Amino acid sequence: NLYGTVARYDPNKDHLTLFKAIHLMKKKGLKFKYLLVGKNIDKNNVLLKMLIKKYNLQNIIILKGIENDICSVMNAIDLHITSSLSEAFPLVVLESMACGTPCISTDVGDVKDILKNKKFISKVEDEKSLCKAVLEFNKLSKKEKNTISIINEKIVDKDFSIKKMSDSYLKIYKDLI
Repeated sequence: NLYGTVARYDPNKDHLTLFKAIHLMKKKGLKFKYLLVGKNIDKNNVLLKMLIKKYNLQNIIILKGIENDICSVMNAIDLHITSSLSEAFPLVVLESMACGTPCISTDVGDVKDILKNKKFISKVEDEKSLCKAVLEFNKLSKKEKNTISIINEKIVDKDFSIKKMSDSYLKIYKDLI
């Protein structure tokens, strides 16, 4: 399996809890690689290198750095994980869903309105909760994972499409006039 996170290196993205969760996943016997993509997510980041070493993740973590083609990243991974401490409306969750990539997120901002399966919403700053969500995902059959992908794409298309957003803004403007 290839799991991943698309997020710049920033304290709010809570890479520390993510690394702790990855370490727990490894201890639970999961076989996987983990792709990290984003600004300052590369071998020049001393703090990331220290975390990788501290949690003995040298054979698991792949640091990609900046990637402009996020769809390719999302289509390459089997599961996207967002570990943020806070977000208003995490667009990366919608990007993942739009690409048909199942996702897990911490309970931040509007995540509960976006992700319909509450098993895949973890507590903030809680590596055990994040790991548990990944383990729940791993228990699913290939068919169940494909169903999640299809449902996620439909949710984005129905509730968060450009047309839906444009219509919403147009209605607001008309109501103001």
